[in-house]
Formats: sequence, C-alpha cells, structure tokens
Amino acid sequence: MPFAGSAEYANALTRAAEQNHGHAIRKFLKQLVRARAKDDAALRAWIASRVNGFVEKANIDPNDGSAFRVAEAFGLVYAAGRLAQQYGVLPDCLAVGPAVLTCYSLHLIPTALSIDRCP
Repeated sequence: MPFAGSAEYANALTRAAEQNHGHAIRKFLKQLVRARAKDDAALRAWIASRVNGFVEKANIDPNDGSAFRVAEAFGLVYAAGRLAQQYGVLPDCLAVGPAVLTCYSLHLIPTALSIDRCP
C-alpha cells in the first residue's frame, strides 16, 4: 500500500497497532492456560528445557550467579517466543533464538549510562 510520505506511513502503522492492541497476548495466554490445565508438569518441563538450552548457548560461567540469573531471564523470553510460535502468535520464520541471543549479547555491552561509569 503506497503512502504519500513517512508521516502518513507512521500514522497508518500507529492506527493499525491501536486497532490490534492486545490481540496477540490474549491468544498467547489462552493457549498457555489451556496447556497448563492439560499438563502443568509437562509445560514446566518444556519451558525449563528451553531456558536451560538458552543458558548453554549463552555460554556463561555457571558459577557466576548473577550472570546465570540474567541468562535465565533471557532464556524465559526465548521459551515464551517459542511457545508463541507453537500457538500461532508469532510466525515460524521468526528466528527467536538468534533474536534473543542478540538481545542478551547487547545487554552485556557496557554503555555510557552504565552505573560502572558513574563517578
């Protein structure tokens, strides 16, 4: 769909986001609740397996508790993304693993606003 300019495109994108706000999370949560009711232990095991797999890919020192907890949090995001794909909320072509691993890697890069750089 052609747009006269970037402002028109941005406005159309904003309208579309407003019209569809919340659809994905409702679909995701409905499927998640259904999966939990069907077999809570299996769902938890599946999620734990994905979190552990992510932590392994992140290649962190398992003896560094802080780094391990952060990697686990990103692993949970990865597991949620994979579940969203299974539930038809995210497209299968989305590379969830590499995307979350990239976010994790970017998290590790110190920034100018890092507390380590405060006087």
